[in-house]
Amino acid sequence: MRLTPIVLSLFLLSTASLASAQEPAAKPAPGPAPAGAAKPAPAAAPAAGASTAAPKAKKAGIMDINTASVDELKTLPGVTDEIAAKIVAGRPYKGKDALLKQNMVDKDTYAKLRPLIVAKQPKADKAAAPATPPAK
Repeated sequence: MRLTPIVLSLFLLSTASLASAQEPAAKPAPGPAPAGAAKPAPAAAPAAGASTAAPKAKKAGIMDINTASVDELKTLPGVTDEIAAKIVAGRPYKGKDALLKQNMVDKDTYAKLRPLIVAKQPKADKAAAPATPPAK
């Protein structure tokens, strides 16, 4: 009969340890945080909103070297007043690599500019363009 209380105690201890292992971590009590405690990170934005906002933000930072003003060009890394004036004077550009090919900027500066610029081509006016005859 002495064995029964020991077995019962072991059973209770094992079930108590299993129950505590399955409980989620305790949350801190609401109220003022201690002075040295770090603030929790803000909640992440929904995935659907992030996927549509990312391409717009990336495109907004790209500058067209065929239409940008001297002041806008000067905001680019490595572009001085002199370089910006050269870029404006040499327009239009067929591609952004023309800045390097025409020695407007050096290789290091071009490496910084390359992800930030584009050389868009003006859209051709269909009314002004001559019509091509259909192929026979």
